[in-house]
Amino acid sequence: VDSEKKRKKRAELKQFFIASLVQDQEKLATAQQAGDWETVRKVAHQLKGCAASFGFPEVTEQAKTLDELIKSERTTDYHAVCTSLLETLRQIA
Repeated sequence: VDSEKKRKKRAELKQFFIASLVQDQEKLATAQQAGDWETVRKVAHQLKGCAASFGFPEVTEQAKTLDELIKSERTTDYHAVCTSLLETLRQIA
């Protein structure tokens, strides 16, 4: 019974995460357009951890890459990686 409750709770949390991706997409797109890379990095960092927890390795990897690019100030790749991450999020949400 406990394992069934845990499974249901995890499924509920995963659905909540998926629903929250719409807001994350909006934050990322708005920040990308404004050139607000610190906000992009913060959203990517949050996504990296949450996506890993809920079984979305592609989101995890893209968010990790974007987070690391911004931290290292490799600006030439920001837009391409952010755009790719946004597309992946659209496919999930």
